[in-house]
Amino acid sequence: MAQNINYLGLLQRQIGSSKWDQWTALRWQYYDYVGYPAAGTTQLQFFIQPEGGTDPVTSLVKTREDTNVSQQRSLGQVYYVIQNIRTHLCLAPKSRQASAIKNNATLLFGDNGMNTGISKLAEIMRRGVLNIKLGQKAYFDIPYPLVVAPAGFGLEIQQTGSMYSTASQAALWLQSNPDRSLVFDVSPPQMIEPSQTFDVTIDYPTTSPVLTSLVNSADLLVRVGVIFDGYLARPAQ
Repeated sequence: MAQNINYLGLLQRQIGSSKWDQWTALRWQYYDYVGYPAAGTTQLQFFIQPEGGTDPVTSLVKTREDTNVSQQRSLGQVYYVIQNIRTHLCLAPKSRQASAIKNNATLLFGDNGMNTGISKLAEIMRRGVLNIKLGQKAYFDIPYPLVVAPAGFGLEIQQTGSMYSTASQAALWLQSNPDRSLVFDVSPPQMIEPSQTFDVTIDYPTTSPVLTSLVNSADLLVRVGVIFDGYLARPAQ
């Protein structure tokens, strides 16, 4: 309730008088995941294809797993206050990888067959700049976003049974940082107003790492996400 009062107060100060006692602030995340081009890229674009659109990399229809926005470059008719910005990199499930990967019964995500791919993921995480514009104005410019603005969630696995037979293999386990205390805090919180357009990109000054023919001569499918974590203001029921 205290958070509701704080954020509704922010709305009142910025927008002016209204019947804010009839509104409530709901903790909410807006997210968008895109396929990472195996041949590398100079830019990843987020919040371009809403739910039901087609991911240009995978050519698959985007579901609620991929995004929860219904409009391109907009959150619709809502007031939204960004409290945290998170970025997330993950391997697509084995069942969604290329046939040469998903049909190999002996290939585990973490064994020697994936060593080259994991090292490429580490390279992706250490590169890029997250740029966020509201309207035409730059508001956030975060270098190495997958490190500086980690997801703050994920699996915490060090090893599983006898999968890792050497220390070097165990050291190759990689994931977005699951420590919630390290997420990128937006201070002061930033408001996105109804129908306000925005642009979210991860830009690479030089072409990003290539993932072609990495595992069993097949392209490795990787997904990258940007997540806004904050409060959604809407009329109370």
